[in-house]
Amino acid sequence: VQGLKAGLQANDTSQPAALVQPLSGHYSLLAAAGKMPKTVVIDARAHMLGRLASVVAKQILSGYQIVVVRCEEISISGGLVRQKMKYERFLRKKHNTNPTRAGVWHYRAPSRIFWRTVRG
Repeated sequence: VQGLKAGLQANDTSQPAALVQPLSGHYSLLAAAGKMPKTVVIDARAHMLGRLASVVAKQILSGYQIVVVRCEEISISGGLVRQKMKYERFLRKKHNTNPTRAGVWHYRAPSRIFWRTVRG
């Protein structure tokens, strides 16, 4: 038992294993300087869409890497009929100069709707 305790204490002071994934872009510069951004995983279940988006946007501006999971379970305040009407109005928006060819990208996946809310 004493040997096991000594082994655990020795492992506590060891450095964590290095990341295996290759780094690209400005992250390689940050990694070289020892300032890799911290990755935060957020469970979006039962969070309000706008409130969570504002918190995530602030953390991204602070330099964190944010991963949001279970975006399909985000709550939206207000009645279901009102939210459907708002989304239908958003889908009807077209490009001003050539509405048949170009236009706004209307994302339908919950993760992309959340991404669009964070982006603003």
